Amino acid sequence: MNFLIFIIISIILISQDFLLFNEEFLILLCFIGFCWVFLDNVGSSVDSSFKEKSDKIQTDILVSYDNILQVFKKKINLNSKKIKLYTFFLKIKNYYLNFNLFIIKNLNNFQTTKKQIIFKNKLLFVYNLEQQFFKLITLLILTKIKKLVFLNIFYKSNIKISNFICTNKICLREYLKTI
Repeated sequence: MNFLIFIIISIILISQDFLLFNEEFLILLCFIGFCWVFLDNVGSSVDSSFKEKSDKIQTDILVSYDNILQVFKKKINLNSKKIKLYTFFLKIKNYYLNFNLFIIKNLNNFQTTKKQIIFKNKLLFVYNLEQQFFKLITLLILTKIKKLVFLNIFYKSNIKISNFICTNKICLREYLKTI
């Protein structure tokens, strides 16, 4: 029906000399007619094809949007983890610097304390060594005195030397006086 109206309007325009009836006009009429017939017969299938393609493009865009959203969420999460890691390393750095500062400040005290402990241990060792040495010397002197006393007694009793006899009598007299 629409095509019939188009033909009638074209005939009126040609008869009134608004349009020239020549080859180009006939080609244009054929083309418009072809398009009109094509749209009437195949238009619904083309329209459904375009609709399917647009729906597919829309779903692809939505899926792509969701994927991009997930990627952005992952990047934001990764960024927050990077920031946490960075702050963690900053804290470690500050702790390390504070620890080094503490060590540097207290190193002299630590060394002094360590030297005092070492010196005290050495003094204790020397004191113990001195005590042991004193005991050893005392034992040696006592053994020597004991040997001398035994020798003196031996010489007084067995060997009759006047000097030993005299000293023996003097010792006895002094001993008797003390009693």
